[in-house]
Amino acid sequence: MSHWKATKVGLNTRIKSVTGIPYRARVRALWNLSADEFWRYQADTFRRMYEYARTAIPLLPGATGCLPADAACRNPAA
Repeated sequence: MSHWKATKVGLNTRIKSVTGIPYRARVRALWNLSADEFWRYQADTFRRMYEYARTAIPLLPGATGCLPADAACRNPAA
């Protein structure tokens, strides 16, 4: 009689280990960041996410791209 739950858990563990291989080096590198590198990485990540939000997510129908980085939103008279 086999223990199918134990086999399933073992298989899931191996699959997760194999699929995580490409990310291990990146995680190790992130653990060794200096304070300046950490904040630079945080700012870059935020900037990329914000730019994506500005271009891909409309606030209201017909008001796409009207976020603070858009000059027309800051100065509607211009």
